Amino acid sequence: MLRFSRSILTTNILFQIYGLRPLSESASGKKMTSATAWSREVGKRYDVSGKTVRDIWQRLTWTEATFSEWTEQVPDHPHV
Repeated sequence: MLRFSRSILTTNILFQIYGLRPLSESASGKKMTSATAWSREVGKRYDVSGKTVRDIWQRLTWTEATFSEWTEQVPDHPHV
């Protein structure tokens, strides 16, 4: 388990958040004005900040936990 200021982020939750990253204009099925707006919505679901969500999506934090979910569509592990 990984602890955030308000939440406990399990590997399962991290996979879910990472899986919700925008791959196109409407990853959620609805038009979002920006990744920032979408990250705020995702953050509300998991009781974390939009910044935390964007850091997970951008592979700035929790990279070891989400590494197995990475695909060829996105760049290689940033810490390798």
